[in-house]
Amino acid sequence: MLSDASEALGAAYGDPTPVASDLEFYGTADIEVITNGYVQRGCVHGVIEIAGRDALDLVEVPAVRWHRWVADGEPFGPAPLPAARAHLGIAAMARLDNDLFDMVLTPSGWCRRGSE
Repeated sequence: MLSDASEALGAAYGDPTPVASDLEFYGTADIEVITNGYVQRGCVHGVIEIAGRDALDLVEVPAVRWHRWVADGEPFGPAPLPAARAHLGIAAMARLDNDLFDMVLTPSGWCRRGSE
């Protein structure tokens, strides 16, 4: 287990494993305008396949998608996610424009890790 999510960036552990997915998002609510984009609630249908494992079928899985865009050379800034207290649950890290987005999966969806 990592003590700091940023330790995962640039460090590859484990065995390379082929992964395939065929996912479709269906909006179940109107889009909500956010700074530089929009967010929409919906659901996902599809399948995720990992070599050596049974396929994972997804049917009506609650989901949220967002799209953001900026002019060339402008930074995206932090993702507009609600904050969640740090925990040891599922986490995802991404680096865009040299910003670290440290997200955690909560019962209500993905949130940014915070102390609020």
